[in-house]
Amino acid sequence: MNLRAYAGAVWAFRRDVEVEAVQRFEWLAERLERHFAGASLARHAWQAADDERRHAVLCAKLAEHFDFEPGPAPALALPRLSPSTWDERDCLLYDVVAQCCIAETESTATLLALLEASPSAPVRAVLRTLARDEVRHAQLGWATLASESLRRDLSFLSRVIPRMVSGTARALFESAQASVADETGLLELGVLPHGLKQQVFLTTLDEVVLPGLQQFGIDVEPTKAWLRRPERRRHRGFGARAGAQKRGDSGAQSDHRREDSARNSSRDSERENDAPDADRGRHARRTDSARALATDK
Repeated sequence: MNLRAYAGAVWAFRRDVEVEAVQRFEWLAERLERHFAGASLARHAWQAADDERRHAVLCAKLAEHFDFEPGPAPALALPRLSPSTWDERDCLLYDVVAQCCIAETESTATLLALLEASPSAPVRAVLRTLARDEVRHAQLGWATLASESLRRDLSFLSRVIPRMVSGTARALFESAQASVADETGLLELGVLPHGLKQQVFLTTLDEVVLPGLQQFGIDVEPTKAWLRRPERRRHRGFGARAGAQKRGDSGAQSDHRREDSARNSSRDSERENDAPDADRGRHARRTDSARALATDK
């Protein structure tokens, strides 16, 4: 498969993901209306569903731009994500964390990495639209957690965060990808090479998502154990860094993040570590880009 055909297939798959996201945000909106006073959170969820509907059209058009026919949108019956014994409010929080705090925050980071790579003009226009919207979708999750944390203890979510993360990342690590998936020429077409996609996912999880969850009393140590598994330690030295945190280096951990990083989902986490200067520079540029995308009307 050549690069254009591969990129077309990826954008067609993204269309299907966006179609599923429409249904998930509609589900969230209905339950936010039911369980949260005021209309703000639910209104943002309904807007997110509308955004994802537009995203599906944009992704399908890019697939066609690369001469790939995406076919009809799939008819989906969404599986339940949360434990079967949980009540509806707990299930709502599960889906908010999985869909917004994890998946949408990770999506934002991926889109920013792609924009940084100077893609072609048609691709860049779509990426900017998606990234600007995904920032707001992630913020919806952090705002919901902030609201619920004023009402009750959220530590019960601690044991299910690894399940959420592994569900989001399974395809990244379960098997080797075809060689075309690691071609750097994919960046111009709006597709991250597979190895870089793994790196962006793990960096965002480690520097943005987990510190954000910790702010709400959620224990992230089980998820850090997931990060320390051998198949993930190869990427940017996560095993060594997570190992230092395991030994109780809580002071350094506090120094490694800014307090409001993940809640704003704007890459405000600026951890000092032993990464090369070039890596820190790229991370800082993504922070600035996320702020700009979040405020660019």
